[in-house]
Amino acid sequence: PANTLSLHDALPIFLGTGGVSIFAAQLATLCGGAKVIATSSSDEKLARVAAALGVGYLGGVNYRNVKDWDKEVVRINGGRGVDHVIEGTLVSLS
Repeated sequence: PANTLSLHDALPIFLGTGGVSIFAAQLATLCGGAKVIATSSSDEKLARVAAALGVGYLGGVNYRNVKDWDKEVVRINGGRGVDHVIEGTLVSLS
């Protein structure tokens, strides 16, 4: 099915290295075996994701330092795109 995770899926966390995104990534790695590629504006936040995920972490991209961060995500994932995206950014509608 289209909405399931498999052991071969790569699951990037786009623009969200906070608690909710890390929890969702941990859940995906534990329950579905997904491998995570994180994007963030901070190397410190990427290090936090790496520590939280351990073997489920493929790598991270600091999008402030890497202009073509989308191409870097593909490179980290062995030349292919990603299967699922977690967007952890909240938007206020007020």
